Amino acid sequence: MQSSDEERAQGPALTRYETDPAALVGAVLDGRYRITEVLGRGAMGLVLGARHVFLDRPVAVKILHPTLLLLPETRQRFLREARAASQVDHPGVVSVSDFGVTPDGLHYLIMEYLEGTDLYAYTETHGAVSARTAAHIGVQVFDALVAIHAAGWVHRDLKPENLWVIAGSPPDAPTIKVIDLGIAGVMDAGRTGEERARLTQTGHTLGTVHYMSPEQVLAEDVDGRSDVYSMGCILWELVTGECTFEGTSQMAVMMKHMSETAEPPSARAAAVPAWFDAAVLRCLAKRREQRFATAADARAAFAAGLAEQPVVGAPTGTTRRVADTPSFAETGTASALVISRRRRWPVVLTIAAIVAALVVWRVTAADGPAPGGVATETALDGPAGPAATEASDQPSAGTAAPSEAAAPSSEA
Repeated sequence: MQSSDEERAQGPALTRYETDPAALVGAVLDGRYRITEVLGRGAMGLVLGARHVFLDRPVAVKILHPTLLLLPETRQRFLREARAASQVDHPGVVSVSDFGVTPDGLHYLIMEYLEGTDLYAYTETHGAVSARTAAHIGVQVFDALVAIHAAGWVHRDLKPENLWVIAGSPPDAPTIKVIDLGIAGVMDAGRTGEERARLTQTGHTLGTVHYMSPEQVLAEDVDGRSDVYSMGCILWELVTGECTFEGTSQMAVMMKHMSETAEPPSARAAAVPAWFDAAVLRCLAKRREQRFATAADARAAFAAGLAEQPVVGAPTGTTRRVADTPSFAETGTASALVISRRRRWPVVLTIAAIVAALVVWRVTAADGPAPGGVATETALDGPAGPAATEASDQPSAGTAAPSEAAAPSSEA
């Protein structure tokens, strides 16, 4: 005979959460995970805190919104996240221990329970960080990316909200975990044409515009160097308190990713050393063959900078922002800057918008050689690495849970 808790888990409680998530507290999911708290909710579903009934250990539970089960791509994406995370064994990547479907049809992931806050909320509280702290963060994330790429995956949605600052770690050297592999994809070079078409959703591109690589903007095949570019955007933002590129619309930001060379971070923040400028600008090279070839190479560059060793120079041709872009406050030092709540644009864009952007980008590219003297784009023949997302609601500071979670745990 089922207990009342088990009956609640198999009955209406798990399908009523859209209007009353608290109704889930006390329920036992699939006979093993007793729900203890609601950590957060977002467009994709819920993140819950729970304890394993038999092992008595805390876990985070991510439940896919029931209405999204009607969309085959969403179900595939949820399963893809489970597979990606389960195939990566690295202390810097949130671990997934289970995946299942309840008798009433809800899909769920079981992840490690994380205490702390996401990097975006962290910088909202602490302000912009020093180049040294940013490099410390970068070394950890690039190290995690080495493992992700070695498993054959590309994250595709690196952003501050998807980097978790572990509670209790030193403010000047926070411990970081990469979370939310929700739109992670198999390395494009290893996918069939059918798989590529399915992941790009027949002409749509996925990501968050402030951190999308030029090839993501154009819905082209991506490899690990796309994640390197996204991480360059994050590192630039960490020390300046501003997004690398801003604009009045999604398209304006996307166009800048494709056509406008980023300023060195030191142009926006005081006390940024030359080695940090060089390493970040190399991450942000428009043409992927001019970026670090692998996440391991990027990790080595930032580690060398931390050790006060020279870093490989940045691509040539750095220019300032064009005059018609919004101006930014430039008062105070980097350590005193507080990152403002800028508007976030998770993006799903149609092929028409991409084509319009491509035309302008190609015209711009035709006006002169690419940085470093490369005048034409090289087609990607294979993965660049050693073995080769979705927008989340803002978690509140001081909680834990990757992505859409607003408290301890893993994303939603």
